[in-house]
Amino acid sequence: NAFIAACKAREVTQTDIDSFFRSIADVEAANLRESYRRGITPFPDLATNVWYFSGGQYAHRVGAMTQGRWPENALAQDALLMVLRASGWTNATGECELNAPSVRSVSSYATCAVNYAHEKGLPLQENMQEPVSRIRVAEWITLLNPNLSARADSNLELFNSFVDIKDLGNAQRFVAYLSANGVMVGDSLDGKARYFRPDASLTRAALAVILEKLGQVKAL
Repeated sequence: NAFIAACKAREVTQTDIDSFFRSIADVEAANLRESYRRGITPFPDLATNVWYFSGGQYAHRVGAMTQGRWPENALAQDALLMVLRASGWTNATGECELNAPSVRSVSSYATCAVNYAHEKGLPLQENMQEPVSRIRVAEWITLLNPNLSARADSNLELFNSFVDIKDLGNAQRFVAYLSANGVMVGDSLDGKARYFRPDASLTRAALAVILEKLGQVKAL
């Protein structure tokens, strides 16, 4: 109320503005703590007003999440674990002797997942402790979920609107498959052209949202 009165009187100072935004931040932090205490949010750092809240809830519900912060780029090993778990793989605990010749660097908690992916013929990067690309995640989801309800040719308009997939070769089919199903639809900067950003990294928050969309399609 004091801030509003100052605005009307045109007597707002930078100190007033800074104080106001500090108050907003304090209220947001208090809301997050109380939401977690009441069980409204499953993670102490998953605020109810963020765009990935529903995705985070879904990933928690199906047991797909690994340790880490939402804005961080998902490492390949964590993304693989999340995709496998969301696709129905249940043997996600314990450690295994690494049996994937192409992999040189992976944390012990992901060795079983890497072995399983290798057995299933999923492509794996040499250093699984580095961030994963969007096209790699698209490939994993497509290969692990071949029976999604929609077909890759059912949304050609969306697929043809991508302007950055011309050089993907055979990998275009992963984009077509997931865009047709609404699982990964890219970004539109001008309302017309869309950008899939195949080589861009993927945050844990974005991956959680993708897995939620995958779950919605599989439930149809």
